[in-house]
Amino acid sequence: MATPRDEWPTDTEFEQRLKQSWSVEFGDRRQAFGWIGYRLDATSWRRRLQSCLLTPSEVLEGETAWRRFDDPFARATDHADSMEGDVESE
Repeated sequence: MATPRDEWPTDTEFEQRLKQSWSVEFGDRRQAFGWIGYRLDATSWRRRLQSCLLTPSEVLEGETAWRRFDDPFARATDHADSMEGDVESE
C-alpha cells in the first residue's frame, strides 16, 4: 500500500469505490488505458487489447509461469540493443 490508510479520504463515495475495485491479491492497484481516435472502432480495439491480458487463472499462476508466454517486447528490445553498436560516433 503506497498511501498509509490514515491518509485515505474518509467520505462514503471513496469507500464505496474502493470496495468495488478492491482485489484480495492486488488491493486497489489497477491499470487503465485510454485512447483517442477519429472514427476509432472502439469495440475492435477493446477486443484486441483484452486478448493481450492474462486470464484470472494465468494471473494466479505467478511470474514463473508467465515466462512461458511469448514476449514481443523482448524481441524489440533485443533488436534495439543490437542496433546500438551500429551507431557511428560523431
